[in-house]
Amino acid sequence: MMMEGMMMEEKPADMMEAMEGGEVEFEGGDDMMMEGMDMGMGGDMMAMMEASVTDPRTKSTDEDKFAAWADVPACFLRNCIHNPFFGDIVKAHVVNHEFFQGKAKHDTWGGVAGLMTSGIVTSERKDADTWFSGYVGDLDLESLMGMANNGAILFPGWVEGWTSEQDAVDYVKTLEATKESKETLRKVVCKVTNASVMTTAGNRAVAHRLQGTVTKVEPKDGTTFIEITGLPHDDQTIAQAAEAALAAKKLAEEEAAKAKAGGDMMMEGMGMEGMGMEMEMEKPAEGMEGM
Repeated sequence: MMMEGMMMEEKPADMMEAMEGGEVEFEGGDDMMMEGMDMGMGGDMMAMMEASVTDPRTKSTDEDKFAAWADVPACFLRNCIHNPFFGDIVKAHVVNHEFFQGKAKHDTWGGVAGLMTSGIVTSERKDADTWFSGYVGDLDLESLMGMANNGAILFPGWVEGWTSEQDAVDYVKTLEATKESKETLRKVVCKVTNASVMTTAGNRAVAHRLQGTVTKVEPKDGTTFIEITGLPHDDQTIAQAAEAALAAKKLAEEEAAKAKAGGDMMMEGMGMEGMGMEMEMEKPAEGMEGM
């Protein structure tokens, strides 16, 4: 196959002889040949490189045994990890409830989500450097870029990550190689220092309501790398979180009312002082009376 940017001399007989001897020449030389390879094969070669990466999910183990009712939460988590479609369904319910709370539907996957997240909360967790990776849209990436200077971040529900940076990077490369979406998607790798996580399936790390502070955002080689300093895990129930949010709102309103009252008193004092100055100005100066 002749690639764009390369031309063969029109001497069929001579060309065949030269091919047998390994001496075929192309007009334009090596530079043009390489340029043609870059133009025609650049995308294909990148795809081949992505495809050659080992999917870290193949290194995850699946040896846990589930023999009693107490193992149900762990069984649900296992299925979320090894069957991503199931995990996405449950995660969608959790995110919907996180943002809409009272308006959220409770007749879908609430039971699974509740049992599983309760299982994570009551499991042994340790603070460790953990990596999370995947795709985000353009607006999400723009928002993340704006959080580079100590921006607070929260991952609702639970989030699954990796115990090593290499696995996190290889995961998004694997997704890129098999991507079928026509939408513009951006690769992101987040490193969370001191993330409160439980380890499972050999190379996986799972966190519940992971939150922290963004300290660095760096685009590099087509992937955006984000560094986050993790905060202690938040194991509040939704009711407790709502109560805490209401208390914080009430406190903010009280502080605002105090500030307003203080400002009003200051303005009132300034008004009284102004009235005194006006009275002094209206008083006739000594020696000027009767004039």
